[in-house]
Amino acid sequence: MKKAARLFRLMIIATVIVQISVQFPFAANAVDINRPYDRVAIDHYNNAIQLHQAGKLNEAAEEYKAAVKADDRMVEAWNNLVVIYRAQNKSAEADEAFQKVANAASEIEKDGERLNSEGKTKEAIERWQKALFLDPDLDVARKNLEAAGVPVK
Repeated sequence: MKKAARLFRLMIIATVIVQISVQFPFAANAVDINRPYDRVAIDHYNNAIQLHQAGKLNEAAEEYKAAVKADDRMVEAWNNLVVIYRAQNKSAEADEAFQKVANAASEIEKDGERLNSEGKTKEAIERWQKALFLDPDLDVARKNLEAAGVPVK
C-alpha cells in the first residue's frame, strides 16, 4: 500500500512538473547540478511535454525516452515516464522509471549533506528540498531540513 501511495504522489508531482516545465522549460536542475542538461535532452523533453499535454502518450513516452537517452540525469523525464506508464498499465516499466527518480532524489540528498558539511547551508537546503519534492518519503531529507530549521509539511 505504501508503494501505491508513493507512486500516486509521484504522479501528482509529475503533473506539476509538466505544468511548470511548460512555463519554464529550461529551469530544471539535474543530479549533477554543476553541469546543465544536454541540449538534445532538453529539446526532446520539451517536445515530450507538448505531446503529453496533447494526450499523445505513446509519442510523448518516446520523446521522454530520447531525452533520458541523451542525458540520463533528467529526472523530470523519468518522472513523467512513470506517469505515462501508469496510465498505460505498464507496471514494470513504471517501477523501473520510478527507481531512477528515487535514486536521483537520494543522490540529490547526499549532495545536500556534502554541501552542508562544507558550510554551504543555503545550497544544502535547496538540494534537500528538491530531493523531498522528488521523493516525499525520503525521511533523511526531511530530517535534514528540520535540523536546519526549515519547516517541512
